[in-house]
Amino acid sequence: KVPLGWILEHITKRKGTGSDTVGCYEGQALVLYNKGGATATDVAAFAATIAAEVQAATEIAIEWEVTKW
Repeated sequence: KVPLGWILEHITKRKGTGSDTVGCYEGQALVLYNKGGATATDVAAFAATIAAEVQAATEIAIEWEVTKW
């Protein structure tokens, strides 16, 4: 197992990044937050984008911890 937080911070450089409405927290890249005005769909799309970046960079598929919303 490889810690996803480490991948997000060191390989994809996602810590503290995001869009206008959704971002990865500066203190912990695993935490996604609504900057204001984002819908659940926006957050899910942002998470899917991050998952695709991780897959492209490492060939590791993220296993979602939460499976039902």
